Amino acid sequence: MSEPSCCSGSPYRPSITGLILGSAWHPGGAEASAKLASMMKAGREEMFLDLGCGIGTTSRLLAEQFGCRVVGIDASPSNAGDAMRRTVDSNGISFLAGDGEHVPLAEETFDGAMMECVLSTFRDKPAAAAELSRVLKSNGRLGVSDVAVEGELPEELRSPLTDVFCVGRALSVRGYLEVLERGGFEVQAVEKMEQETLDFLGEVRRQIFLAKMLAGVGKLGLDQEDLDYARHLLALTVTAVEEGKLGYVAITARKC
Repeated sequence: MSEPSCCSGSPYRPSITGLILGSAWHPGGAEASAKLASMMKAGREEMFLDLGCGIGTTSRLLAEQFGCRVVGIDASPSNAGDAMRRTVDSNGISFLAGDGEHVPLAEETFDGAMMECVLSTFRDKPAAAAELSRVLKSNGRLGVSDVAVEGELPEELRSPLTDVFCVGRALSVRGYLEVLERGGFEVQAVEKMEQETLDFLGEVRRQIFLAKMLAGVGKLGLDQEDLDYARHLLALTVTAVEEGKLGYVAITARKC
């Protein structure tokens, strides 16, 4: 079983992660998800897979804004259940707990598939890409957005604790393209999301500041040491982004 993605798990206690990241678990939030779906030309009645669906935000977006029928899969049974509970109109949307390296679905099921801040977390990324190719129909489309590392990072940003920022196992843009090509995809477009990344980190900074203020006056039962270390990791992350060593990228591809 693959480990939970940053979108479905965290080394911090869930209360801290949820407070800091809120509902936007990746740069650009729902707007970036909609843009990726548009790049893929998602259409009405098409079958889409949302791999690493978390609490189902993108799955619902695909159904509500694009008219797709959607299956969301997450490594966490708790997330899959929560996604279903949050989905008021479940017509055309279903959620499963499953392994992204061994997708529990039949071959050539989907017209399209999306992974947001998920591919970076897999230990066996080629296996995950090959599974996506297996479950996609001929000429099926794939949309991936993820953290990309283009230089040497401080050791702390390569530790398991940075899974909350999807950094620990991230590849370079070229590395992701090679994984997808080995998995049977032809890359269609690559778009770096520099401003969205800085905006996202700015929001994380504001949430950490607010959490420290509330915890300091006893309004939140959070550990100040955890919050201080989160702020330290965030500062390292911002520096890496500003130096061009770390970023976020959207990639679309088609099954060969």
